[in-house]
Amino acid sequence: MTKAKSRVDRIKYYIDNYNNLPEENVSEQNKTIDEESIKERMKKVRLLCLVPTGPTHFLTRDSAVKQTWGKRCDILLFMTAKADPFLPTVGLNITEGWKYLTSKTMAAFRYVLKNHFDDADWFMKVDDDTFVIVENLRYFLASHNTEEPVFYGHHYSYFVKQGYNGGGAGYVLSKEALRRFGKLKYNECREEGGAEDLEMGKCMEKIGVVPGRTLDAFDRLRFHTYSAESHVTGALPTWVIDYDAYGIKKGVENASDRAISFHYTKPHALYESEFFIYSFRPHGNRIRHNAM
Repeated sequence: MTKAKSRVDRIKYYIDNYNNLPEENVSEQNKTIDEESIKERMKKVRLLCLVPTGPTHFLTRDSAVKQTWGKRCDILLFMTAKADPFLPTVGLNITEGWKYLTSKTMAAFRYVLKNHFDDADWFMKVDDDTFVIVENLRYFLASHNTEEPVFYGHHYSYFVKQGYNGGGAGYVLSKEALRRFGKLKYNECREEGGAEDLEMGKCMEKIGVVPGRTLDAFDRLRFHTYSAESHVTGALPTWVIDYDAYGIKKGVENASDRAISFHYTKPHALYESEFFIYSFRPHGNRIRHNAM
């Protein structure tokens, strides 16, 4: 009972804290932003989403992804060891299992390079237990150049000199980043074992692809390694705070109004997120901070 009360108190504290944040002069803060131009550029953002997964998640996580945020990608690909008609999935002819996630992810990007390079401008790898607000991702990408060697996500500063992007929150490769990746020979980057996001980060550094800044104008996170609840309540593991490249803050004031992703979202919560983001509308509600 004490634990439940503590959890409720934490949520109430951070909601009250959010409500007490000082108002920003939105027009002054964003006076140089041409919103109409942004909207037009958003329409031109072609996004491919690739989701590494496995047969045990077809009926749960993957079905939820397909019925919620996944339908907003221009191309949605579920990547597995063997092709399956259920979703359908793309068979990569590799060994299934979490410890093979690095090889699965790199094989998935090679498949995309060979089969869909001209069909999209940005290429996002995202876990099957992550919720993505695709419109916010398009909004963010609309102001960036896909011909630059860059990839975007939740930037961590450990283990790799330039840092790397955490895999759980998802990360997005530019066209130039994928082009450079495609020039690598097999196993020129480590593909067997290791943490997928870390190994991908090392690989990106090797080919001159840099992690781009993804904080909004108020220095708040767009890509979130943990669930929305964990970020709102500040219940984050110490390592997330220690590894964050920009000095993460706990609580709702750290989450951007233009948030792009939240990891560790169970299937039922994917449907809940879909409802609350796209169907639930309190009368008279408006976005508090219109931050890029």
